[in-house]
Formats: sequence, C-alpha cells, structure tokens
Amino acid sequence: MAAICMAFTVSVIIRNRVQEMINKRMTLKQVQDAKPTWNYEPLYGATTGLGATDGFIEDLYNSLTSKK
Repeated sequence: MAAICMAFTVSVIIRNRVQEMINKRMTLKQVQDAKPTWNYEPLYGATTGLGATDGFIEDLYNSLTSKK
C-alpha cells in the first residue's frame, strides 16, 4: 500500500511541476529539457521503451494542454 501511495504522490508532484511550466508558456521541448522528473529518475526513470521519461513527459504535457 505504501508503494501505491508513493507512486501517486510522485505522479501528482510531477504533474504540478509540468503544469507550472505550461503556465509559464514553456514548450514541450523546454519542459523536457528542464527535467521535471530529475529527482525521481534514479528510481522510476527510463531512457528507452514504453515508459521512457521523455515519452511520459510528452504524454503528460499533451494531456494538460489539450482542449477539453
């Protein structure tokens, strides 16, 4: 249960970081370069594959900027 709570907390923190960057009118590339996941990458990060960090940030950015 603690692992699920930690994963949820990390997700919320990263979402909030990306949203703050979007509010500053940063582009996707700028957000990726800013590394909003920097302190979680040793535990959760990946450079390739379905769960690659840049892909995760891209999906999150697109989700937060899509017209609803």
